[in-house]
Amino acid sequence: MQNILLFIMSAVAVAVFAKIVKKIAGKSGLITWIALQAVLSNLFVLKQINLFGLDATASDIFTIGGLLGLNLLQQHYGYQAAKQAISSAFLSLAFFCFVSQVHLLYIPTAYDFAHPAYSTLLSPTPRILAASVIAYVFSQTLNVFTFKHLSQRLGPSAGLTCHITSVLIAQTVDTILFSYLGLYGLMHNLLQVILVSSFIKTFALLSTLPFTQFHPEHVVKS
Repeated sequence: MQNILLFIMSAVAVAVFAKIVKKIAGKSGLITWIALQAVLSNLFVLKQINLFGLDATASDIFTIGGLLGLNLLQQHYGYQAAKQAISSAFLSLAFFCFVSQVHLLYIPTAYDFAHPAYSTLLSPTPRILAASVIAYVFSQTLNVFTFKHLSQRLGPSAGLTCHITSVLIAQTVDTILFSYLGLYGLMHNLLQVILVSSFIKTFALLSTLPFTQFHPEHVVKS
């Protein structure tokens, strides 16, 4: 029950903070937010937790946060802004991978108690990053493409429907690609992780909806 409550709190926090970032910092803030979600999802992906009696990773909420930010960005600032955010997130992930590996190369002192923990956490980073980049770029591009074309077909009033549909499609693709490319051999039960991750991402998406608003009058023509 504690994990479920913490997860719901995290989902609410992600949605509320995305809204605050959009209101205070606008386009540049949302682009930074999306890049941050990408880095956090990679940093926390190896944290295995139990939700509803099944194995899951602790990073799913940040994937949803990134997709939410992308759709808000695209609705308010257009298709090109969303593509710019994907490029920014990719560069942030690449930089994170580089500095994390440099960090591990430093020779620790005899008093350094944290190096083993950093080594355990960051050593799989190159593989995870490679898998993440492939899955992230593919799924986020698919999300942006789907949101754009659904919005054109259904009209501005269907912003929330377009958001839900595009996120569900993108997160399914992201989960399958990333799990097999990045987590195979690292997780105890990969198939269960995929199924639970898909369920958890859907649950996270639904949890953010009460705190997410897509206003028809703010739609930007792509």
